[in-house]
Amino acid sequence: SQTIIKKGIQEPELIKSHLEKILAIEPNVKVATIEPFLDVEYDKIIQLMDLIKQMGLVDLGIVPL
Repeated sequence: SQTIIKKGIQEPELIKSHLEKILAIEPNVKVATIEPFLDVEYDKIIQLMDLIKQMGLVDLGIVPL
């Protein structure tokens, strides 16, 4: 199944909260795709990738800008 977290969410704790809810329903999810805005700083993308990996989602993809 596919789950989408609302675009524009940048607060790490809010993202973590959403991921926890998703993983509570679908604990076997291991894939995440990040679609950054054009003006997002590179380090913010890396921080998000680290957070997602810490949550157990190990297959990450980034939509090209």
